Amino acid sequence: MKQVPAIIVGFALVCLLCGACLVAVVDYSDHGASPGEEVNRVLPFAAGGRLSLRNYDGEIRIAGWGEEEIDVSALTWRAPRDRTSVTFMKRNIPGAPRVEIEEREGGVRIRTLAPERSEEDVIVDYEISVPHSVDLNDITARDGLVHLQDIYGEARVELRVGEIQADNFSGSLDASLMEGSIQADLYDLRESDRVRLKVREGDIFVILDPDADVTLEGYCPDGDVTTDFEFDQPGEKDRFTSEIGDGGAVINLSVLVGNITIERRR
Repeated sequence: MKQVPAIIVGFALVCLLCGACLVAVVDYSDHGASPGEEVNRVLPFAAGGRLSLRNYDGEIRIAGWGEEEIDVSALTWRAPRDRTSVTFMKRNIPGAPRVEIEEREGGVRIRTLAPERSEEDVIVDYEISVPHSVDLNDITARDGLVHLQDIYGEARVELRVGEIQADNFSGSLDASLMEGSIQADLYDLRESDRVRLKVREGDIFVILDPDADVTLEGYCPDGDVTTDFEFDQPGEKDRFTSEIGDGGAVINLSVLVGNITIERRR
């Protein structure tokens, strides 16, 4: 396993975050796009409640806040199948998708519903506020961005192509995608927490507390593993199991083609 100076890893983080910001600040109107239907709902939502969301393409942003409510804002778009980028080719077309928001015992279920006989790709962007303590048991989409912020609890995220970002996240996280990157800024992990990050082709970047006690399990057959932590056990060529501190929460990282970076929070 390679270990690199902290300044190099830090520079890599800046580059990754800058890239993420470029996606976030795109003005669709600059590319001939026009917004579709807007959906806004505010519902009671107790701390620790369960939220599931299934989307096609687009951005899903879920942030914790201090209210015991869920605030859902959704904007529907439609893009032709021959688009080269979800971000830059959005445009409104008649027969837009629908957003279904359903209260269920213990939580809320959200679904994107495509128009019947749709020959176009369906895109909906979501911005959702939830209590900081939440169970995100089923966040699923095809292409785009999933961003979680200021949340503790449990989350399971599946994405086909794009980016998964978790900022200021504490708890158990299961995130997987086929192509793209996962960035996870993890705080205050407990021994019972389990983190599993899996990418078929792309990169994984993880930030941990300086005094984190975790057990790392990794698989990286076609790339590099870099870190500024001192591991108690050396890594092997493809697989590694190493302890940071006294061990504790298990973090499993898997990249078939790409790199893994593990950094100490400054």
